[in-house]
Amino acid sequence: MLSILVCHSYFLRFDEKQRERAKPYPPLATLQVASMLRAAGHQVAFFDAMLASGLAEYHAELRAARPQVVVFYEDNYNFLSKMCLGKMREACCEMIASAHSGGARVLAAGSDASDAPDRYLAAGADAVLLGEGLAALMALVDRLST
Repeated sequence: MLSILVCHSYFLRFDEKQRERAKPYPPLATLQVASMLRAAGHQVAFFDAMLASGLAEYHAELRAARPQVVVFYEDNYNFLSKMCLGKMREACCEMIASAHSGGARVLAAGSDASDAPDRYLAAGADAVLLGEGLAALMALVDRLST
């Protein structure tokens, strides 16, 4: 059994247009991954960046959870993952670097990670799952737990 922090990097506060609409989008794919990992017997913590005030909340969760693995799983079908991409990528890369420097294995999946895996690997991700990465994620986590 691994301790795993599952999260995404879509911060509503970085997206002025969506913030003004005031209709936050639930991170369904990220929640699905957390549920599947929990059902597989792992100890799972969850960080929802959507309503977070900033990266400090993520850093606090990372310190509290002290995970062995951090999974960044973005919803490939969520149009929001394409909004304010530069800011979201920068936030995700900072989150990855922080997890990596804390000793966690870091896995990233999502449309931007698939499009620009080198950026995520350079930030400290141990693996970037290309395309729809659910099956690969579960297999990789299984491998890490042995």
